Amino acid sequence: MIELKSQIVVVDDFEKIFDFLKESIKDEFLHIINCDEFKVEDAKEAIKEAYLSSSEDKYIVLAAKKYNIYSQNALLKILEEPPKNVVFIILTRSKSSLLPTIRSRLPVVVKKDKKGSCVDIDIKEIDLRFIYNFLQENKNIKKDEAKDVIKSILDSAYKRDLKLKEDELNLFMDAIKLLELNSNPLNILTTIFLTILEAKRR
Repeated sequence: MIELKSQIVVVDDFEKIFDFLKESIKDEFLHIINCDEFKVEDAKEAIKEAYLSSSEDKYIVLAAKKYNIYSQNALLKILEEPPKNVVFIILTRSKSSLLPTIRSRLPVVVKKDKKGSCVDIDIKEIDLRFIYNFLQENKNIKKDEAKDVIKSILDSAYKRDLKLKEDELNLFMDAIKLLELNSNPLNILTTIFLTILEAKRR
């Protein structure tokens, strides 16, 4: 499943990881913080737990769909210099939800289903920071992967009932055609992301 060491795990199904950890680690040495959005108070809880002394390795698991910037900044110091016997495991559905400074402190392990798109995108998460992080993280994205991302964005738009104008819907179709013609995937994805951002603001 995963190694029992400090790391970031990119995974679709948090519950499978929880089950594995609960089977592998005694309850008193496992502390899980599972939430939709990881906030500063969650970071404070994790830090407080980390400083409670333990005779054996203690595993602190952070799992969230979204990590806000303030909570991530609060974790930087303890991730760089964790107390003795403390192991941090961060679960996320997308590397792009974490700041580069967080990703630089822990190894990243991807456990997502390879049949799916390279990133499962929820349009609710799309803002300028998300777009910047995603494009930085996926500089070498291939055209087939970019197509999967576009389909994922469009699927999420329908699920979220985001009203797209006819010319915006045509943009999605044109994007797929342009990728077939070997246009730059990053340029096309940038246009798609900014179109969604504009539609969200209406």
